[in-house]
Amino acid sequence: MFTVRYDAASHCLRINLRGFWGPEQVAALGAEVKKRGAEAYARGPDFDMIVESFDFPVQGTVVADQLGKLTSKLLPEKGGHVAIVVGSQLNKSQAQRTLVHPRLRVFRETDAAQIWLSEQRKISA
Repeated sequence: MFTVRYDAASHCLRINLRGFWGPEQVAALGAEVKKRGAEAYARGPDFDMIVESFDFPVQGTVVADQLGKLTSKLLPEKGGHVAIVVGSQLNKSQAQRTLVHPRLRVFRETDAAQIWLSEQRKISA
């Protein structure tokens, strides 16, 4: 349903989401992101996150709202940005509605997301 790994070379949490979820998957994701986020934070508070969700269909309202709350709660506190990459325009619309934060953007392509994250790091430097 998901993988979370810390990429030390880019100081970024890389998250992959798959499938149709119930609330229990959101809680499990939160625990894993918190664990991996602690690893990233130990190397510096300004880490980024990129979430690839190509095989993650539009979710039910409860799950979508829980993901929005989780994202705001887990967003790096000291800095860093989050790029969400989705597989369809409908997914993008849902993500933009539920995942609202000034340091978060939703994309349809991974390359565009990585370019945006790189630009944000330059601005923050």
